[in-house]
Amino acid sequence: MIINNYSTKLAEKFLGRDTFSSDELFSFFKEWEPDLKMATFRWRIHELKQRGIIQSVKRGIFTIRIKPTFKISASDNGIKIYKRIIKAYPDIRACVWNTQKLNDLMLHQPARSWDVIEVENDAFDLVWENAISGIGFPIKARHQDYLEYANRTTPTYFLKKLLSRAPLEPAEGYILPTLEKILVDIFCEPSFYSTFSGSEFSVMLNNAYHRFAVDFAKLLQYAKRRNKARELKDLILATTDIPHNLVE
Repeated sequence: MIINNYSTKLAEKFLGRDTFSSDELFSFFKEWEPDLKMATFRWRIHELKQRGIIQSVKRGIFTIRIKPTFKISASDNGIKIYKRIIKAYPDIRACVWNTQKLNDLMLHQPARSWDVIEVENDAFDLVWENAISGIGFPIKARHQDYLEYANRTTPTYFLKKLLSRAPLEPAEGYILPTLEKILVDIFCEPSFYSTFSGSEFSVMLNNAYHRFAVDFAKLLQYAKRRNKARELKDLILATTDIPHNLVE
């Protein structure tokens, strides 16, 4: 049976369910390929994911309810700042994004949006001292972990420290954070992301799960990197209707 023929059979078996496990998927394949080896099975999974037939929602957990990928965006000015930094320091790890797209996940709509430019921790002070000062945006405040740029005629710009191994994704000429990274950062930094914290954050988690593809393995791995995995799991279980098996 060629891989394209699996889509119909998968729909017949799993379409009525939110998720199914790797073991269940392996048993499904064994019905058609009794001699299936584990290496071939892993390749079957890869092909199904590449063709958009299944999605991974957690390590070893899949769904065939194909959801779109949430794509954060960046403003033109934010991208200009990012590119100026990268031109001056081409070897550093950095990303840029704007909060406007988060409105799609929210119940209460913020009155404004702002740009966030993140650079790796070791380069943060260097970027501030030698690159940012020439960008032309007046400094509103400096904080321990981020710098804020604003004036009365432009949006607000923040320069923040980027945690190592944070999940990022490429765009055209710049780097964006993933949805998983943004959600974890909001949870871990409620004072900075106060607009999105509290009960609003639970709304955002629910909307993200129901409307977009969320990789909970990636989300919890990054939360663990920030020493907040247990707390985030507890919040998800207590305040959302996200299936427990996705976070346990």
